Amino acid sequence: MATMHIAFLLNFAQPADQNVDVTKRIARECYIPLSELFACDLVPRFSLSIPNVLLSHLNDTGQDGVIIPLLKKAMSEEKLEIVHSGAYSPIFPLLPEREVERQIELDFEYKRRELALESRAGIYSPELCYEDSLLSLYERLGFRWTLIDDKLMQSVDVPIPQKEIYRVDGFSIFLRSSFWSDRIGAVGQREGWRGRDFIAHLDEEMVGESDDCYRVFCLAGETFGHHIPYYHQTFLLDMLYALRDSKHVRLCRVSDLLTTDSLAQIPKREEIDKGFVYFPPSSAATQWENYERGDPYPLWRSRKNPIHEAQWQLTGLVLEATRGVNFGHGENAELRRLLDRAFYSQQYYWASIMNWQKGMKFIIHEGIDYQMRVLYKAVRMTDNQELFARGTVLYTRLMRELYRKDTNLDNLPS
Repeated sequence: MATMHIAFLLNFAQPADQNVDVTKRIARECYIPLSELFACDLVPRFSLSIPNVLLSHLNDTGQDGVIIPLLKKAMSEEKLEIVHSGAYSPIFPLLPEREVERQIELDFEYKRRELALESRAGIYSPELCYEDSLLSLYERLGFRWTLIDDKLMQSVDVPIPQKEIYRVDGFSIFLRSSFWSDRIGAVGQREGWRGRDFIAHLDEEMVGESDDCYRVFCLAGETFGHHIPYYHQTFLLDMLYALRDSKHVRLCRVSDLLTTDSLAQIPKREEIDKGFVYFPPSSAATQWENYERGDPYPLWRSRKNPIHEAQWQLTGLVLEATRGVNFGHGENAELRRLLDRAFYSQQYYWASIMNWQKGMKFIIHEGIDYQMRVLYKAVRMTDNQELFARGTVLYTRLMRELYRKDTNLDNLPS
């Protein structure tokens, strides 16, 4: 009898300076109930990304006293695996490799200290942002697998395997089922699916099949209980009960797929004349029309967005100003701390045309503030007034562009 192996990778994420009351509410609605579910007696199997920045925030707001023991219990019973990511959730493909490596190592060290987590199994790129050059970095750092979105694959003639797992050298690549992940997480429903209906659908799909297959789903963890009230019960808990009677569906952690004998691991061939080697640069939000116009990360660096353009010019200037700084010296520790926090993804996300909300503009301003503070400190060290002048121009331009967007004054001179 053929089996469909399904794996859920849930991503917990919040801005570095999230409001304390908001964090407590999300913990109450989502993080605590999900942590209880991970450790329950219904044989759960889940993978979780929870970055350094959120773990620190839960600690600072007093929420870790309940959540951390539950996560540790679930891990010790092999019901949960926690994967690594960037400590402050930056967009990996848009930063220099040295900063990406720094973010990953910060995340690893914090989890080793707070969760006693030594494994380097999976690596989750924030927002599933991907480019081929990341694969060699991941493998060099000792990781075994990553996940990328499958939305573009058919359009660029890259097969989406369901019975095999892609490998590049010794590193495995899973493709997120965008169809099912987006369908499960469609918050517009407000009620979502019933977990038992989901499993019944997969069971029916497997009738008559002779070979095992697999699917990987990846969603924001906040979907379950925060975005869709009680969805951790109506979908995930309901699914766990339904799995006890399922004939064909088996829940597993993503890493478990690598040791499933019926799933072959196959080398990913190099692509020819497609502008990429293995997989297209993309994110969970990238549509074909974005990719076609050379905009693979549309919610974080859109070519048509003047705010994004100015943000990334400032980011580039900050990176230029800090290149060559000896962060081994204790006197530079505060500069390093600010730099680590300066490039979190949400500041760019909320500046995107699709996500613009006046009430979230403060996150954009916080990102600008972090980057300007880094620049000021770097300029004081080097006395490079030319960098300071360029930074001042960019800051003024950003304030102007934000004002234009906020007031819809498209005819205001740039």
